[in-house]
Amino acid sequence: MRDKEVLSLREYFFEVHGFPHLLCVVDYADAARLPSSSRPVRASADAEQASSGRDDAVARMSAPDRALFLTLRAWRNEQARNDGVPPYVLFTNAELVRVVLARPASTSALGAVEGIGPGKVRRYGEAILRALNGVAPQTSSAAESAPNAETPTEAAP
Repeated sequence: MRDKEVLSLREYFFEVHGFPHLLCVVDYADAARLPSSSRPVRASADAEQASSGRDDAVARMSAPDRALFLTLRAWRNEQARNDGVPPYVLFTNAELVRVVLARPASTSALGAVEGIGPGKVRRYGEAILRALNGVAPQTSSAAESAPNAETPTEAAP
């Protein structure tokens, strides 16, 4: 790794079935291939936070969009804890940014957002749409959000 330039380092601690896990993600590039103008400069803690795990698109968002992104990210982190998985398994930051920028009004429109498939729409679509409409999204239990969980349906009158 001597000839590599570390671009970012993220650590995720989570539990699966009661067993702790630590996941470290290192983004790096060949130092010899990076032009000096593209090498990261650690100017401040704020710049480090902005480049470590958050897309630059978040920094360019308007204040209301950034607030919505932060709401969705907080919901995702809590939901991931309930599900016992790392947050990026539910939605990556890039996917959340695309959702905020697209502002889908329906589950079908949500499913058209890049990276959001039918499983995510089925399990988490209603919570995402509530957040997009200014209502605090609610987390569900792991059993409710499981891929094969049966969802109750209303009987026809």
